[in-house]
Amino acid sequence: MSPALLDRRGDHQSLINAIVARRKPVRKTGWIAIVLLSASSILLPAVAENTFCAEQPAKPTPVRIGIVSRSTLDMPFYVARERNFFREEGLEPEIILIKANLAVQALLGGSIDFGTATGTAVSAIVNGADVRVVLAMSDAPSFDLIVQPSITSVQQLRGKKIGVAGIGGLTEILARQILIANHVPPEQVTFLPLGASDVTYVSLKAGVIEATMLQIPQTFMAQDEGFRKIASGGDVYRIIQGGLAAAKTTVSDRPELVTKTIRATLRAVR
Repeated sequence: MSPALLDRRGDHQSLINAIVARRKPVRKTGWIAIVLLSASSILLPAVAENTFCAEQPAKPTPVRIGIVSRSTLDMPFYVARERNFFREEGLEPEIILIKANLAVQALLGGSIDFGTATGTAVSAIVNGADVRVVLAMSDAPSFDLIVQPSITSVQQLRGKKIGVAGIGGLTEILARQILIANHVPPEQVTFLPLGASDVTYVSLKAGVIEATMLQIPQTFMAQDEGFRKIASGGDVYRIIQGGLAAAKTTVSDRPELVTKTIRATLRAVR
């Protein structure tokens, strides 16, 4: 797989403008940096000493970061790039848009160095995948269930189509948990793997699907256009979201790359 490069600065700038214009608080999604490596690993000594300063090599080291959405949780990577935080760590970032359900495969195959699909990565780790979550941005999922205006309850989703990023990804897990919490058997709905949330949002507007999981700023835009928010993923399921996941071999073989990437990202959320 060769993910398409996402390098259109107008796209993420428009998202920032949308968020600032609404000025609504983000529910339980404060920036939370969670270091998940052991004390014997790379982070604690590296961050403690000379926290935001690093020698720059003559030639920056390429680092490929696979993001799964154009949401607020992925904004720090753009900020770090635009403000040269990666450059100051001696890194040359390449930000790539990738489907959440393919992120773990891309990490293990070496197509990307880091992925932001940390929720999907946790599910993969439970099933034995050799990946590690090295940084988390939030301790609760920020996705909301958004539906067509004619639907007023989760029970009305029986027999309907729900658009998700991919089968086995975080959005499908959250949609299933919402259905179960509202006594709707998941097998009574159809899950359509459509890709990133901007694609599922377009499908919702086109009437291809009756519901999808969206996060800020798309939740704001969808409700402004008349669609309904009927449930929140964070109310029924607890899992980390945002941040960085990496292959186990990257953590063990390239600890300096992991440290520098985390350090640049943390500067962007201060």
